[in-house]
Amino acid sequence: MNIEIVSDAGVDNIFSVPRIGVHMELNSNYTNIIYNGKGPDENYSDRKRANHDGIWNLNVDTNGHSPYVVPSENGGRCDVKAFILKTNNPTKNFKNIMITYEQLDDDDDDNNEEDLSGLFIHKGGHSGRVRKRPAGTNGAQINLSRYNINELNNARHDDELIGRKSGDSNNNIGCKDKTLHLHVDTAQMGVGGDTGWTPETHYQYRILAKKGTVWRYSLKVEVNDE
Repeated sequence: MNIEIVSDAGVDNIFSVPRIGVHMELNSNYTNIIYNGKGPDENYSDRKRANHDGIWNLNVDTNGHSPYVVPSENGGRCDVKAFILKTNNPTKNFKNIMITYEQLDDDDDDNNEEDLSGLFIHKGGHSGRVRKRPAGTNGAQINLSRYNINELNNARHDDELIGRKSGDSNNNIGCKDKTLHLHVDTAQMGVGGDTGWTPETHYQYRILAKKGTVWRYSLKVEVNDE
């Protein structure tokens, strides 16, 4: 499946596009992912140096959700080349699904990260420049969650999300049959907030908001029983 996304004039007045990719709704059986990318912990383009390339396991309930006090985007994994969606009920109706990512377009230029060391006194957003993908991107950004974006944005605290109440030892009571949400992004901006007084995301981890910018990538989908 080849995918092409072209930005229109509506993005010209924002400082960065949050993410470029696809959102899929999955049956609740697909709670596990084995992936080739950065791990083992949550990581984003500007929060990945403590993680390493390898083959890692991701479970939607154990290490796929970060219980921040105020819910927001969480649980992402960077630089993913391929992953397998593992069903916990392998039958003729529920097969394991392997998805391989490939970037088809060229980046603007050298996509290496610039050095962030030293003392910075600024209003925010220093270091590097904005490109069509965050600096250092080397694969897809994936996320598997029991919650969609609206549910995360509307909850004021983590325990307001279904199945996250205090005392719930399984952390998923009430949502085991809930639709799962998978994001596969060819670009996702960094989270920012290096310090309390500069919450902005560095320029080099933003996504170019300019009419006519084109992103192309492919997702090869294979179904198997293994």
